[in-house]
Amino acid sequence: MDAMRMKRRSSRRASVAVYLTGTFAVCIAALGGLVAVTTVSSFGRERNRAVTELRASAQVNADTAASTFPEMVGFLQQLSRDPQLATLDPDACRASLGTLASILASPAEQGHIELYGPDGSLVCVLASPGADTSRLSKGAWFATALSSGQPVDGGAAIDPLTGQPSLTIAIPIPTTDGRTGVLAVAVTTAATPLSAPSGAASQTALVELDSTRTVVLATSPKAPVKVGPVARSWAPGRVHGTRTVRDADGVTRLYVEVTAKNGWHVLAGLPLSTALAPARAELWRNLLFGAAIVVLVAGLGVLLGRRLGRPVRRLRHAIEAAKADNAVTAPVEGPQEIAAVAEAFNETIAERRDLEHQLTHQALHDPLTGLANRALLDDRLRVALTRRRSGSTTLAVLFLDVDRFKVINDSHGHERGDDVLVAVAGRLEGQLRQGDTLARFGGDEFVVLAEEITSENQAMDMARRLQRVVSQPLALDTGETAVVTVTVGIALAGPHSTAGDLLRDADAAMYRGKERGRARAEIFDEDLGARARKRAQTEAALRTGLERGEFVVHYQPEVDLATGRMAGVEALVRWNRPRQGLVPPAEFIPVAEETGLIVQLGDFVLEEACRQMVAWRRDGLDLTVSVNLAARQLTDPELPGRISEILTRTKAPADSLVLEMTESGLVENDPRTMAVLQGLKDMGVRLALDDFGTGYASLSYLRHFPVDVVKVDRSFVSDLGSGGVDGEGAIVAAVLAMGRGLGLVTVAEGVEQPGQLGALERMGCALAQGFYFAKPEPPDAIPGLAGHDLRVGRSSDRAPRRVSSA
Repeated sequence: MDAMRMKRRSSRRASVAVYLTGTFAVCIAALGGLVAVTTVSSFGRERNRAVTELRASAQVNADTAASTFPEMVGFLQQLSRDPQLATLDPDACRASLGTLASILASPAEQGHIELYGPDGSLVCVLASPGADTSRLSKGAWFATALSSGQPVDGGAAIDPLTGQPSLTIAIPIPTTDGRTGVLAVAVTTAATPLSAPSGAASQTALVELDSTRTVVLATSPKAPVKVGPVARSWAPGRVHGTRTVRDADGVTRLYVEVTAKNGWHVLAGLPLSTALAPARAELWRNLLFGAAIVVLVAGLGVLLGRRLGRPVRRLRHAIEAAKADNAVTAPVEGPQEIAAVAEAFNETIAERRDLEHQLTHQALHDPLTGLANRALLDDRLRVALTRRRSGSTTLAVLFLDVDRFKVINDSHGHERGDDVLVAVAGRLEGQLRQGDTLARFGGDEFVVLAEEITSENQAMDMARRLQRVVSQPLALDTGETAVVTVTVGIALAGPHSTAGDLLRDADAAMYRGKERGRARAEIFDEDLGARARKRAQTEAALRTGLERGEFVVHYQPEVDLATGRMAGVEALVRWNRPRQGLVPPAEFIPVAEETGLIVQLGDFVLEEACRQMVAWRRDGLDLTVSVNLAARQLTDPELPGRISEILTRTKAPADSLVLEMTESGLVENDPRTMAVLQGLKDMGVRLALDDFGTGYASLSYLRHFPVDVVKVDRSFVSDLGSGGVDGEGAIVAAVLAMGRGLGLVTVAEGVEQPGQLGALERMGCALAQGFYFAKPEPPDAIPGLAGHDLRVGRSSDRAPRRVSSA
């Protein structure tokens, strides 16, 4: 028994020792990581500081080098004004230059000045005493100075007189006989060594190279290379910016290169050991500090190892058990520190339980309304379908969408819009039966899962009850009142229905209610299912048609009613399906808008219309081309950029492109729409408001949006000239007068009868379009209409039909 007890005690000690050893190892690793991070940061900081200092030193000398040429040009220009030099007389030249002899006699300034005649002969030279001037000869700069008549930088090279790097500068000088000589000066660049600015490290080495990197022009005393040709053992071409190089003298230096405006290169270098010395000192301090921490931790480990034991082991077991069980607790015992840890552990476990409950709730509920979200709805719908009785009852899904919720957001703000959604959710929830589920499906959409439904009438009664309670006036915090309606789509579960089927069918029924006027309740039936399937097929065919290029663009003329001539055309897309032929726009444009394919389709029409416009202009036919924009395009911030690319690619003039928008596609206070429209106006594109008068807030739209053209909707034009009470005529006349007053171009759409044309002419309408003049035609038919008075003739094309020209 004692042996077994001793064995267990030994095992406990071993486990505590392993725990403490592991803790010690973790501390050492963390300390080592901290020292490493601190060291890397310190070395990087010191290197960046050195690079900044070197760049400043190089830049100071680069600026000095860049000033050499203009300073010497000024000196030569002042010297060239001496009339004695203009005579090209050697004695007069020597007398003139002799006044400068004291400059070249100074050891701080080395170089020479030469005067050449028009034929290139050397007239005279001012050089250091004893210099062999017979070695001088004119360079390429001589011919350049004569031909250009301007000062010439002859570049840097080894001077034949001094054997030192020098910069030659030449300037043309007019002579007394009307010809031109050349005055040149060669300044030795190494005469004044490079110097680091105040505050730079004393070990800074500076090297100045010519633009070809073949000659060392000047150096500082600490430089590893001498002036003259670049030594092969020293490769300055390796620097190019910032780099560490081991020089020929065995010293590794950190170099920074700056190129002066005259093309010379200035390299500033600092021994790497000097640059990083503060970082190395900090490293040693960190190591000493770390060693002290290690000793301290080791001592604490020995001390704690003697006081832990059973409390630590039991706490460890509780921690391990907590990985799988949130109900576990640790015994509060042992030293005060261990007991405090156990209490904190128990509090953490309790908080974790609460947090898990909160996260579970958030994952399955909408954060705004607190209702079930789509995930929870889907789960409950699947469970309901599984347990659905096979008897006389079924279950129903009611899909509710708030009507014109976008208008609420735009008129009252998004914060009030959220308040409306919360209020609608509360009203709906108050009408549900026990066991029903209400979920926020997304945005302004709600879904009700109703079980134990006995008939379609019961589901319809529930939908109408929900509509009634929602439609009651709602008081907002701003003191305003909002009236909200919902459209409801209903789907009843069949024998083989799935959750996806029910949601899809209820959504389709809701959309049918929207199409029939909103604030309605519709039940899904087979006819609606067929329409939904047809819509899905149309969407798939649309995608395929866009990939295969099945779309074409036709053009309907816009006629100037004053002359009868064609002033422009409207581009109208047509779908030419291989088997069905031309598909009416009404069958595919709504699907394209709902699915977002309208953006790709709209870009195609824009580019095709611009290409056709340019082709007509090449043939002498100058027309404006109007292209329709969908609502989804108007909120796309990338639209102006894409249109700009299309105009650039096709070379189409921006002022000949008119972009048409409907009132329903605009939102007055939407900053995205305003930004897009302003971007289009800035590039010179003209904007037209289409179907004017059929939306809402039309007058304010004309005031707020940068519109150039107003198009009167065909619904107002259709009854013109009919001989009855011409209320529509009064509306058209008012719109035309308003357009003229605002300086806008007015276009009447849907002209199909001679009486309509006559009424529009009497009202002073500027432009008109419609089947009376011409139907939408392929592009090759448009030139045949040019030059004709479209107000008369072509009777065979003018059957008085009311056919949409969309």
